[in-house]
Amino acid sequence: MAYPEDAGTITPLVDGTDYEEAANVNNVATALATVKTLVGIPGAAQSHLATLLDMLSDNYIGGRCYGASGTTDEVYVGAFSGIISNAAGSIRKPRRITTVTTLTASDLDTGAMAEGYYYIYATADAAASTPVFKFSASDTTPTGYTNYKRVGWFYNETASVLDVTSLFIGNIKDGNDNPNKTKAVGITDISTASTSYVDMTDMEIRFVSNGRPVKVDFALTSRMNAANLQAMFAIDIDGTDLIEYVKDQSDPEADILHDSSGIWLEYLSAGEHTIKLQWKVSSGTNYQDGATYKRILTVEEA
Repeated sequence: MAYPEDAGTITPLVDGTDYEEAANVNNVATALATVKTLVGIPGAAQSHLATLLDMLSDNYIGGRCYGASGTTDEVYVGAFSGIISNAAGSIRKPRRITTVTTLTASDLDTGAMAEGYYYIYATADAAASTPVFKFSASDTTPTGYTNYKRVGWFYNETASVLDVTSLFIGNIKDGNDNPNKTKAVGITDISTASTSYVDMTDMEIRFVSNGRPVKVDFALTSRMNAANLQAMFAIDIDGTDLIEYVKDQSDPEADILHDSSGIWLEYLSAGEHTIKLQWKVSSGTNYQDGATYKRILTVEEA
């Protein structure tokens, strides 16, 4: 028998041929009774059941992927505990780490850094009790690893270096409750006189959905340069404006500050998405004083 690498073969005793001492038989019976008490009786045939390892491999604890405000070259993975399998699911390796892991550009599985999406994996190829975290441009298989579990993602904003200035980092919601949420914050003064929708500066988010409901919301303060004008805002997902919010400048004078906000719930397909906040005016000019009143766009998956 080669357990735990495989189940091995247990040969049943043959009546009249094999011989077991009574003490040994009783030891086996005692051990089996103990296991039965610990696990419990499912009340169904084995052919009806999934194994405990299969159940455990679908769940893990921790492993939250995140970045720190002001940090442009690091991604963090929190404490992790779970089972890491090969692609076939025939090898299952429990791994646990209680400290935070810092990922840098050297943790890329292959090639050089580029602008685009990257996926974070917990790997378990080496003989160890802790996982090794790597990231890859592939959303299915990290190069050079056999045993892996995808735990997170981020969008790299600059070619040749690790650059996550907007903190577009999230988690794969696959058997865990880690938050898959990111936001964009605008802190510059901007304006528009466009009567057709244009992108609002710094209000674009790159996001990886797990196929669950996604909430998009924004909040900002703006002002028009004349009375009786309209400012309009739209949430745009993958090039399509899904909802429009209208703010009337009904005051008899200009430059009155107005708070604007909106929420949209969307069932996004699993995969990569671009989410923007756009704006336009009926006429005149709309100003958003981001240096004083931040504008915020948030995307969060349930």
